Amino acid sequence: MPAPRTTVLRTAVLRAAALAGTTCLGAALLVPASASAAAADPTSPAATAGSAVPRAQRATSPLSTTTLCAQDGATLSVSWRRPDEAERYDVVGGADDETFLTATGAVGDAQPPVRLSEPVGTSTVRLLQRPEGTEVARRSATVAPCDGWSGPEQLEASGSNTPGQPQWIGQLEPTPTTVGGVRVWNGQLGALHVGADGRGHVVRNATAERYRAAGGPAGPLGAPTSSEVRTADDSGTSTTFAGGRIWFSPATGAHVVRGDDALWNDPHQRQRLMPFTVPGYPVAEAEELGALASRQRFERGWRYRSLEGGRWVWNSPVAERWLADGAEHGPLGWPLTDTEPLAMGWIPDGAAGDAWRQRFQGGTLYAPASAGAAAHLVGGAIAERYQGPRWSDEATMHRLGLPVTDELGTPDGVGRYNHFASGASIYWTPSTGAHVVTDLDDSGWWQPVRLRSYWAARGFERGVLGYPTGEAVESSSGGQRAALQRFSGGVLCASPDPAAPTTYLLATVHGAFRTHWEAAGADRSPLGMPTSEEVAVPGGVRQRFTGGELHYEAATGRVTQVLTTS
Repeated sequence: MPAPRTTVLRTAVLRAAALAGTTCLGAALLVPASASAAAADPTSPAATAGSAVPRAQRATSPLSTTTLCAQDGATLSVSWRRPDEAERYDVVGGADDETFLTATGAVGDAQPPVRLSEPVGTSTVRLLQRPEGTEVARRSATVAPCDGWSGPEQLEASGSNTPGQPQWIGQLEPTPTTVGGVRVWNGQLGALHVGADGRGHVVRNATAERYRAAGGPAGPLGAPTSSEVRTADDSGTSTTFAGGRIWFSPATGAHVVRGDDALWNDPHQRQRLMPFTVPGYPVAEAEELGALASRQRFERGWRYRSLEGGRWVWNSPVAERWLADGAEHGPLGWPLTDTEPLAMGWIPDGAAGDAWRQRFQGGTLYAPASAGAAAHLVGGAIAERYQGPRWSDEATMHRLGLPVTDELGTPDGVGRYNHFASGASIYWTPSTGAHVVTDLDDSGWWQPVRLRSYWAARGFERGVLGYPTGEAVESSSGGQRAALQRFSGGVLCASPDPAAPTTYLLATVHGAFRTHWEAAGADRSPLGMPTSEEVAVPGGVRQRFTGGELHYEAATGRVTQVLTTS
């Protein structure tokens, strides 16, 4: 039967853990079926002998493989083109006639990675057309060690140091040099290092150049403890040393990462971290910041290390603000926590949050997660009131929303404040502490009780009321819900309008009237809640309450209470 046309490309990735240490899969020998004989007879010479296959047929084979040494074992990437006429296809492979993988599916199916169960020796991968089970093509792949050779003889004998193999470093010098107790055989593309334990590791290409520049085995990295492996996403390489790792990608080059940061791209570590916390590759070497601290730039953020541990400043509006303010040399100083996502509102599935937060020595920065958003600083007692001690009061944080200003000073130079997205504010002075002023719109109120709007319209702290000295508290008036908030210059009260009970009257009780009213019991006194502001009358001032009136005589300074009789 004629060989089927092949047009649709599918890829399966096959990973193998080494039986003894990490292994790699050698370059596969392409052995495609011929145009007709292989389809009819999978055992024909054309289907089994690579040397018998013309170059043109190799180039058009529907099956190909790529091998490399990966962090979690050897990887064989198998690509194939599905026969058009086949309803289903199978990709199968095995060693010693034992099948170790099967990737199968219908048109358009995305196959998950499949692991090699027997990575040692030569294995055959075959593409089968279904439902007939006709073999379309096959490849032969040889497994060679990725690591652990005792010397150059074993490296050569294993087949690892041959063109196309992941650990190929070319011809080695016949005589090793000894550096830092490690025997080193230099090659054209790198070097084989054999330490005191008798295990050899290959350091290659740009990583080898960076390693030599860092002093090699006698430098701070010490001896290699693994050969070069591909990263989990196959975008670059890493090589492990006693004192850290060297990470390489074509876009960023080769850079050293030392300490516990060396595990940042470990596949198991990445599974434990949220996606936004994968920093990418280092883009520069670490900078020493004094004798006991350092920082290093990665693709997605900055890593700071000190005696207190490591902290990440992830790329975000928080990082932009911190860098613009001078980073650790600016008023914010060193990061005390990592940048973390916040869920301030509705979060789509899969998203970490819709805002960022990070605490620094000089305060806490908050910012929306959207690109170009501004980050704002909340510090000191205001930060503690907003987020609670040790960030324990998320209810207040969500109620007020994100800050829309930095912590600013009041015009009189006495206080500090922040405004927030909900329209609320937190004001602070040394004598009054930090308190929220907001319009009340929680469930249970007939309509918003606009305490802050009232205060703002009368000049904020510059008005009669002055600075808040407490939070808004719930009260009652005539058996109905009411509220009041105390300020340094008076008490702001909200009570139902007797003429329209679903609306609220707001009024201030201050001066001599406040003294008398609070001495009598304030909102729980017979006077009840105020229903008007102070009004000038002949000889003095008058203010109405739900239970009566207060009169002030200017001539004597006396306050008189007149209760309503029912």
